[in-house]
Amino acid sequence: MKIAVLGSSVAALEVALKISDLGGHPIIFNRSQAGGLLKSLAKLHPEFQLGPWKNITSEIGRKSIGLDKDLDQCALVTDYLADYIEPLFLHLRSLGFVKDSYVNQVSKRFLNKNEEIEGKSRFHDLFRVLYHRDPEESINSQKETNPEIFDQLGDSVIQSLKKGVEAFEDFDVVIDTRSNLKKPLNMGPGGALALNEYFLKDSEEIFYSREVLEEVGRGLKDTKTISLIGEGYTSAITLWALSGWLKEKSSEFHFVCSSKEPFYKLKEKNPAAYEQLVAPVLNFINQDFKDECLKFESQMSEWRSLEEYERAKVSKPVEPVPRLKVFTGFEVTSLDRLMDRKGLFLTLESPDYRHLNREILMTLATDKIFVDKGHYPDNETFVNFQDDEKGLIKMNLGLRDLGAIESEVESVINKLTELFTKVED
Repeated sequence: MKIAVLGSSVAALEVALKISDLGGHPIIFNRSQAGGLLKSLAKLHPEFQLGPWKNITSEIGRKSIGLDKDLDQCALVTDYLADYIEPLFLHLRSLGFVKDSYVNQVSKRFLNKNEEIEGKSRFHDLFRVLYHRDPEESINSQKETNPEIFDQLGDSVIQSLKKGVEAFEDFDVVIDTRSNLKKPLNMGPGGALALNEYFLKDSEEIFYSREVLEEVGRGLKDTKTISLIGEGYTSAITLWALSGWLKEKSSEFHFVCSSKEPFYKLKEKNPAAYEQLVAPVLNFINQDFKDECLKFESQMSEWRSLEEYERAKVSKPVEPVPRLKVFTGFEVTSLDRLMDRKGLFLTLESPDYRHLNREILMTLATDKIFVDKGHYPDNETFVNFQDDEKGLIKMNLGLRDLGAIESEVESVINKLTELFTKVED
């Protein structure tokens, strides 16, 4: 039984290991190091606690790499990657279960989308995985093996080899574990385009999904105002990563979401992550504003106590303005750039049926815009499939689901068992 596993997330490694243990032959199609979003989280917040080791690892995984940890102890994300994910990935590679390739397409070998096989199910036809092999790696390998031949080849031949090589392999089952981070949604309502976003989205001030984390990692020198739109997991990591920047008194931060409460889904589904990523930043910025208000009240009291002729010589204290502005129940409907002013301008609107109970329209000026409203399903990879194509299994396991890793893998194994035990063909 040959099974293609798309992606290199925790889910991919765990399900491949389980399939191998049951006698199957998994192939992980992987174009980067294992870990996915965990790597970004580890880089920005190395002290982030994922939970007890026993909850975020599997028994078979621990045995395969000889993990020696107190299973009741909480694992830091950096330790989890270094002591579990990376060794597990290397173990699977050593077994020949990893193909360092990017999958271009998955299809049926011969069946059209609406075609059926008389007396059999569509599962009778295999899945064909078309993948892209890294030409540089292949060329370097052949250079080491046959240096004389490459010395005889001209530059034009070598350059033609660098265009890339495609290959295919056929499988009984395909399991897609990717998190669909390829195409982020836009900043408008429901992930649609806001007015003018299409023409401005490639500008140097707008970043989507993982681009946001990369931009924060590069530093935010000379950035005074940031607008964060959406409240996905990347937004929570971004908020925490901005904590240093927010300590600058000149910084101003806008948070825009359509829900009634910021990050309420994260707070509900993964309270531990909310407490580590979101709560500290909100608490700090709110306390900072309270301290500024107390300072202002003290300065005002002193200013009022002055004699009238003295007050005329002393400037009246300036009332503080909150540096964190939260806009809940709002959507971004328009994006603009002015000829005579730097930065971008967001138009926010809230309908009368949301929690504010009235229609509101306002404009925000900002230096940079960070967008995390989710992602499009990756439909480009899959062609000629029916909606319930037997043998194609989706397994989107996010960071918030790590504690249920074994049950998620077991669910996939149950689906595989049903496929191969049910008399259909």
